[in-house]
Amino acid sequence: MPNEFSRLRVRPLTEEASCWRLFQPVNAPAEIHSSLMASTHDGIHGKLALVAEDDRTVRNLVVRLLCRSGMRVLAAEDGAEALALARCCGTAVDLLITDYEMPRLNGGDLASELRTLFPDIRIMIMSGVAQSTINASDTLFLQKPFSPTALIDHVHSLLS
Repeated sequence: MPNEFSRLRVRPLTEEASCWRLFQPVNAPAEIHSSLMASTHDGIHGKLALVAEDDRTVRNLVVRLLCRSGMRVLAAEDGAEALALARCCGTAVDLLITDYEMPRLNGGDLASELRTLFPDIRIMIMSGVAQSTINASDTLFLQKPFSPTALIDHVHSLLS
């Protein structure tokens, strides 16, 4: 099972196909393993999350933590790509985790678009700017930088 120490490499083959390789270490630190494993048997296991984040390091961290918690995850580097993924994934997205400030389509506009596609979607906006400057109702806000535990706790509160 992927975890926060895994590496995922994607190599495009054609416009419609890619080669995915998952590299995993033999062992992860016990304290991280035990804290994240606790979440694999609750209300988030098997749910589909869409992560939209233009910072590759943050995006990869969030994806790894969600996968480690038993979620299925789609990831995009901006709002426009996330919207396209959501439209073609073939199933309802349960959770959007998005950066607020991104190129092409910001997190607030992405959230609005996805609410029309998936009325029951839960939304978490993460940002380094103050929450008071973000005008987004019916969302949970996560201030950057955040800890892995804070992210998973926010996901639990939205989906459980």
